[in-house]
Parts: sequence; structure tokens; C-alpha cells
Amino acid sequence: MLRNRKPLPIGTEFFDELIQNDCYYADKTALIAELLHSQAKVTMFTRPRRFGKTLAMTMLKSFFEVGLIRSMFSQALKSNDSLERAVLTGCLRISRESIFTGMNNLKVFTVTDAKYDSYFGFTDPEVRKMLEYYGLGDAYGRVREWYDGYRFGKTDVYCPWDVINYCYDIQEDTDLPPQNYWAHSSSNDAVRTFVERLNMDVTAGSGLLSK
Repeated sequence: MLRNRKPLPIGTEFFDELIQNDCYYADKTALIAELLHSQAKVTMFTRPRRFGKTLAMTMLKSFFEVGLIRSMFSQALKSNDSLERAVLTGCLRISRESIFTGMNNLKVFTVTDAKYDSYFGFTDPEVRKMLEYYGLGDAYGRVREWYDGYRFGKTDVYCPWDVINYCYDIQEDTDLPPQNYWAHSSSNDAVRTFVERLNMDVTAGSGLLSK
């Protein structure tokens, strides 16, 4: 394990905390300039869990010092002469018929869009640079094989949560095989509840058919 290296930001989601603790950071600040030059009043990014959405939002907040409250979305983002820019993130695309009813100034960028495709998740050069920084260049093949499984727009992307955790673990055990860190990063209670309810509906429907 190399000494005098910046700590890996495991569990650090907030930009200010990451900078104050001098953690390793794959620089995504160019997103600020791109958003400033964008013509969209309200920009929405949809990305999977653990791809740096919170970090990106807190980075923007640190630069602009602007915050939004959920209950004020419709007032703050629609027909507001004082609005200069707004940025939203989420795992799924939000229907315009939901809390954003009546909005026509929302520009959504999904995982299939090429614009902004490298600002969430780690690109291949960023992963190579991180591994070399920690003296783990020999692990690149393993990391690429296991964690380079996403494509946003035209860019191959790694899950930061997996890469950061694996980099941390193999500093102590260089023979450690890659692990599925992402799968264990959140609860599946919502999915379990949905499946249970679906089974109940199917069972109830079968009962009606049998009568």
C-alpha cells in the first residue's frame, strides 16, 4: 500500500466534505461550464444509483449556492422570472404529468444521450489514472472486466462505487477477486413489496376465475 496518498472517498457523497478531507476526486467540474453555456432553463439527469448524482448536485450547489425544496418545484421551476438555471437528478425519468404538471422548460438527459455522458460515473482514462495513483495499475484488467459494464451516450462508464471500494480493498489484499459492491449498496425492500403485492393480485385473480 502506497503512503502519502489521498484517501478514497468511500461513503463521501458531498462535494464540500470530499474537498475538505482532501479525498481523491475524478474532476467533473467542467460540468459547471457546460451547464452555464446551456440554453436549457431546467436540466434533468437520469442515472443509476451510485453514479455520483449527489456529488454532482452538491458540487453545483457549492458553486452556485442555490437549493430547491420539493414542495416548491412547480413554483420555482415554472413561470419564474427569477430562475436562471436549475439542475435535477434522479434514477428514473420523471413524468411531466406528475409534480411538474404544466412545465414546458424541462430538458431531460437520459443514459442514451451523448451530451453530458462522461460527467456521471468514471470514464476509462479516469479509472486508469486512479489505479496508477494508488500503485494498482496491474489490476486494470480485472477492474475493466468486472466494472466497465455501462454505456452512457457514446461513453463506456464504470460504476464509481464498485471501483472505489475495490481499490480500497486490494490495497491490503492484491489477490482479492473483484466484488459486487453495487448490489449490496441499498435495500431491495421496495422491490420485495412490489413482488409480494403482485403475487397477491395474481392469487386473487385466480380465485375469481375459479368461481
